[in-house]
Amino acid sequence: TAAARSDSAGGATSRPALRLLVTTADSTPLPEVTLDVTDRPDAQRERTRTIVTNLLGVATVPDVIPGPVTVSARRIGFQAGRVSFALADSTADVRMVLSPT
Repeated sequence: TAAARSDSAGGATSRPALRLLVTTADSTPLPEVTLDVTDRPDAQRERTRTIVTNLLGVATVPDVIPGPVTVSARRIGFQAGRVSFALADSTADVRMVLSPT
């Protein structure tokens, strides 16, 4: 199961960033989760970047193009998660909750 929450944050950057937090249902941070973040530079192309969460279950993706974004998460011992949302022109915080297999 994955949940997304988008919060506006101040700051003048050229493009928004995503701050991703991956946890278990009891809010325990999950390190070493592989995240694939896909945005659309234009209507004809998609761009996917792969990052890994740190020891606190956090990963930051800079320079995300506003519009449709999909984040997929995977880690051994957990069900894969996926969330899609529309990113505004501001930085967003996204929390994903993964369940054990």
